[in-house]
Amino acid sequence: KTTIAMLLLLFILFVGSLGYIEAINVNTCGANAFICASSSFPEQPLVPNCAVNSGGKCCCNWNYSPDPRSTTCGCYQSTTNLNPSMKSTSLPSTKSVKNPSIKPNKSPTNSPTIKSSFMPSPKAKAPTAKQSFIPSIQSSKSRTTVSPTSSSGIQYRGLYEWTWSSAVVPAATNLAVAFSGWADISKAITDSRPFISKLVGTKYISFGGGDITGYITAATITKLNNAIIAGSLSAYSGICYDIEEGDAGLATAFEESFIIAKNHNFKVLVTVSHSAPYGISDKIPLMRAFFASNNIDILSPQLYTSGKESKNDYSVDADAVQWREWATAKAAVVVTVVSASMFADAQNYFATPSRSGTSIQIQGYIQWSQSG
Repeated sequence: KTTIAMLLLLFILFVGSLGYIEAINVNTCGANAFICASSSFPEQPLVPNCAVNSGGKCCCNWNYSPDPRSTTCGCYQSTTNLNPSMKSTSLPSTKSVKNPSIKPNKSPTNSPTIKSSFMPSPKAKAPTAKQSFIPSIQSSKSRTTVSPTSSSGIQYRGLYEWTWSSAVVPAATNLAVAFSGWADISKAITDSRPFISKLVGTKYISFGGGDITGYITAATITKLNNAIIAGSLSAYSGICYDIEEGDAGLATAFEESFIIAKNHNFKVLVTVSHSAPYGISDKIPLMRAFFASNNIDILSPQLYTSGKESKNDYSVDADAVQWREWATAKAAVVVTVVSASMFADAQNYFATPSRSGTSIQIQGYIQWSQSG
């Protein structure tokens, strides 16, 4: 008995000497990490001993490594000093956002319906940002620098091509979005596939939209990220995030998704209803996060409500983001309009402080109408 007891004691001491690590359960991944199902690339390793309460694991952002000091399932760049005997070097910081409760799948099995009061329809509730969020992470791929190619300053002449309709494509189009209205990326891929060959210029696939079919959650963003990493969107050059309806507190999740997209050579286009997502409780800090992001190429306000207007709708609610804040955007500001014929007035509106309260060089447009 004495021998058995001694052996048991030695075994316990041996296990203890290995530095047993308990699993960490978190609501959202820590700095420079994102929620994933598994790691598909060695450049984005899985954070060991970490589990997300809502399901899934934590993977490091591109070219980051698991941080052994982190208690929040975070990652660090290889240049960061982790030697405790040397002067401490702070890790890249990103405010973590609590993972909101995932809403049940609201996407119907049939094609999304056009909601007459929204744009681009179907719209998506935009995820919201935490008040204190400041993007502190950046992709290893630089954001596209926009240089207008003509005296009119029109760099982008875009078109949303509805996947449930047929569009007359204007001759000058150099950017096209396969627009399905789905926040479920697998449904968006399926509905958009027949239109790939019809898209003119730089090809984008949409994620999100209005109505329940485009409602964005942490789970739908994770599925999008996994699709990007798996190469499921390889037929496109860009991703259009239509952010209108969705859960609050997703600013960090969006920024991490933008980084993943950029690191896989996608252009990032973010479009919102009017000056900010109409379906977001913390839309103001969310938009400020978008303005400050280095990982968005195009930021596009939708200047209509029904999508049938004969002139641009510049109205902004008193409690919404004012147009003057759009002047702080690092991305190119490209308006979404019902018709390309409305671009000239939008260009004048945003360049004239007496009209808009600011001065912004609008670098193009994306047309919503399908009639050419």
